[in-house]
Amino acid sequence: MFKIIYYTTTDGEYTNVVTASERLKETYPGEFNFQFFGRNIKRSPAEMYDELDDTDFILFTLMGENFSYDEIDSFLNEVHARGITTHIQSSVMRNPERQRALSRESRELREEIERYIFNGGVDNYVALFIMLANRLKGANLEQPAMTEIALDGLYYKGEVITSIEDFYRRSPRRKIRIGVLFYRSHFISGNTHVIDAYIEAGEKRGINIIPLYFYGAVPTEVGNWGVEGAMQKLFYYKGKLDIQAIINFAAFSLSTGQTHMIGGIDPVLKKLDIPVIKSFSTTQTLEQWRANANGMNQIDYTLNLIMAEYDGQIHGQMVSSKEYIDVAGLPVPRHIAYPPGVANMLDAAIKYAKLSSIDNGEKKLAIILHNYPAGDANIGTASGLDTMESLIVLLKRLKAEGFKVDTIYQDGAELLDALLTHGTNETRWVDVNDSDRNYFSYPLKDYLKWVDGIANGNIRAQIDKEWDDIPLLVEKVKDDPQILIPGLKNGNLFIGIQPRRGMGENTEQLIHSTILPPHHQYMAYYHYQADIFGADAFIHVGTHGTLEFLPGKAVAQTPLCFPNLMLENTPNFYFYIVKNPAEGAIAKRRAFATIIDYLIPKLKFVEGYDEIDQLERAMHDYERATFEGFEALYPYQSEIFKLIEALNLQEDLDIELPERIDDGEKPLTEDDFEAIMQSFITMGLHTLGQPLSGEDLIDMVMVLTRLKNGDVPSIAEAFAKTRGIDYYAALENQQNKAPDGRRLGEHIAVITAELKQLLTELITDDFYALTNDQKTAKMLDLAKSYNAKSDDFLTVLKFIATTVVPNLMLVGDEVEHLIKGLNGQFIPPGNSGNISRGGVDILPTGRNFYTVDTRTVPTKSAWQTGIQLGDAVLRDYYVENGSYPQSVAIVLWGLSTIRSKGDDLAEIYYLLGVKPVWNEGSGRVVGLDIIPLKELGRPRIDVTVRISGVFRDMFPN
Repeated sequence: MFKIIYYTTTDGEYTNVVTASERLKETYPGEFNFQFFGRNIKRSPAEMYDELDDTDFILFTLMGENFSYDEIDSFLNEVHARGITTHIQSSVMRNPERQRALSRESRELREEIERYIFNGGVDNYVALFIMLANRLKGANLEQPAMTEIALDGLYYKGEVITSIEDFYRRSPRRKIRIGVLFYRSHFISGNTHVIDAYIEAGEKRGINIIPLYFYGAVPTEVGNWGVEGAMQKLFYYKGKLDIQAIINFAAFSLSTGQTHMIGGIDPVLKKLDIPVIKSFSTTQTLEQWRANANGMNQIDYTLNLIMAEYDGQIHGQMVSSKEYIDVAGLPVPRHIAYPPGVANMLDAAIKYAKLSSIDNGEKKLAIILHNYPAGDANIGTASGLDTMESLIVLLKRLKAEGFKVDTIYQDGAELLDALLTHGTNETRWVDVNDSDRNYFSYPLKDYLKWVDGIANGNIRAQIDKEWDDIPLLVEKVKDDPQILIPGLKNGNLFIGIQPRRGMGENTEQLIHSTILPPHHQYMAYYHYQADIFGADAFIHVGTHGTLEFLPGKAVAQTPLCFPNLMLENTPNFYFYIVKNPAEGAIAKRRAFATIIDYLIPKLKFVEGYDEIDQLERAMHDYERATFEGFEALYPYQSEIFKLIEALNLQEDLDIELPERIDDGEKPLTEDDFEAIMQSFITMGLHTLGQPLSGEDLIDMVMVLTRLKNGDVPSIAEAFAKTRGIDYYAALENQQNKAPDGRRLGEHIAVITAELKQLLTELITDDFYALTNDQKTAKMLDLAKSYNAKSDDFLTVLKFIATTVVPNLMLVGDEVEHLIKGLNGQFIPPGNSGNISRGGVDILPTGRNFYTVDTRTVPTKSAWQTGIQLGDAVLRDYYVENGSYPQSVAIVLWGLSTIRSKGDDLAEIYYLLGVKPVWNEGSGRVVGLDIIPLKELGRPRIDVTVRISGVFRDMFPN
């Protein structure tokens, strides 16, 4: 009997070996004895020692170099001492020298074993073990031939196909053709249940499903093509890409490099220029997934979610679960298709694919305006966006691109007036039963027939339990009640108003509710758009609406999750402000949104702004009121906080606006006011695709470069140095005198004015037409004329000329990329966050943004900020109490952590007395070092942390 010890850390190889062992036992009873260890096996690896006495061969197959067994070295020493033939091989062929050094076999045998395993599959494992039994044990068994399996290929019903021409001979070419990407390891292990389900469902829909398996994302020394090469060879027909969309079943990233880590665009998907939709395969069982409100566990989140977002992939649905079948008493994992998810995923892919084949004049678009708080005064509300003027820009561009647009409104005001005449969410001011008004509506009987048919009436039961009646009913015809659909039709566009989240008072409190189901009018509204109007795409305009917060899983939703029900698998393009990635990610994951981010409103340094004057007066009034007692202070405190909020300073200056003002603490000091004067404010709202110019552009450039951007110095700091001024020290001590006798605050004001004038002379109308050499010469001349010719200052000017201004000018991509998306093309990914805090690398906008690489949080710069924050807390406490605190409580908010790149996390680490360890190449945090107490100079402080729901979802690691 030939005895084999098999140890594995991979599902695919384990499945193959277990299946091969059963086949051998059936074919050659009594000839083989397999002992299994490692992944999925409830045996301690230490038991391998007990099996060594009569073992003939030991095989390790690993994921990378991971043994998952701490005592592996001592075990291998024992194996080698006994002279047992041993082979160690990685599924991805990493570091073969080390694996070969740990193995014990002849070179000839090693290379032969590698070829069997490399080709893979059950047949090759059967042939391998027979070969080993014959050679090592002297068995005389019939030797099967090795089967060569292509490293990259097309798949069709169990068969490998090496060209798309051959594929079409088996599956005739059809109008809609969708590619499916999956791993070769799934194919060779027979783990193709989901792929077969896609093929079957596609044939029923009359389309081509063209599955492509690939060995690895990048070409390697083994001769695979990499995912890009495989797609170029196998998805192209007669020299052109022959698919209109891709369903990606593979995990991790499709990128050939690390571009997603540094804000670059993945060249693989950019070259394809078609939508790529991520289908989720959970490592949970079906029942575990159903019970998981988050939809994913941490493994799924890492494997399937984060990297897909970096690539610019669109979130899809859960299509398979990991189930375990019994083979000879051993649990063998299989990806089992979830038919409802496969059907929805395929439907979404078909709708994306059709965008490239439908003539623009025939496409129907549902443009959704947010309405928060609900009412006519707030139609089109969106963070930082002039929604109505942006719609005028969009309508003009859509018409120019051939979309059917009957009316181009003179301005946003005319568009708003038109919306008001077509029915809104505001029932107090219009008679919804006025048959002369041009309302759009949906027959109640038709709606009830539809909703009653969902999940055997269970969805209606959920809604009826929470809502007593159906709002916004209209009787256009007697005894024929209709549900009002707020909005108007303009050619093939329906410009609609998102229904209010609830009815009655204080409905704004429901906007983020993921528990309360939508009312019937909300359901009817989206079903009307998707099915009755027949929208080919949704366009949600501005940050943010309520769709993505409806009840349902956080990601990998069921077909009955409410956001999923609303969209009916229709492509969803969503304009979202670039500085709010946390909630934007929720729209991507819960509402399948393709984000198109837009620029923040223009910014400028504060100079004579009306509210600033009011703020200064309020501060003076407050000082006078201090003599009148606490009650007299309240109105001035309240006024100061209102003005701070009106100026949008609470976020950028980290000023916390209290929910209640219940003490006499001074809201702002004089130094605070000086800081505000040197800070910046938003000026109006952004209009999609419209570039800044003139003074607005100069002000924005000054704001964006006021802090360091990576290795690029602060423009104000670099310029001030040429004047012998320490800029940040001067900001903190503006009342102090400089050597020339003037207040430092006066120097700061002069520096600001000079900088603005210099940039005005630099960024002129003819600036963009200059060659790089001419721009350099102009920068040198200006620096010289302002007596500011330092290396640091010239570095900033070059950064402005080559990066800041050009990327601000690419704001037109906000509209361009919507058009690309509506034409079935790829919208590139991009970074997100606060561009005014050293985040110029986030530009340009118009991207399908991702959040941050959570593995880089906190960044090195955030660590320095965290130290300052921690020291400030401890210093203040020590001054007041004469000792250090025993513990500190900190609340972590997902949005602030994303924007700051983790300075709040860094503060926690610093208080605990530990320091992040970063990988120098990727910048990822790979561990923590303990800071010695001598270096720390204080006790370690316990930290109690409370996290928000957004933080929980965004940072599961």
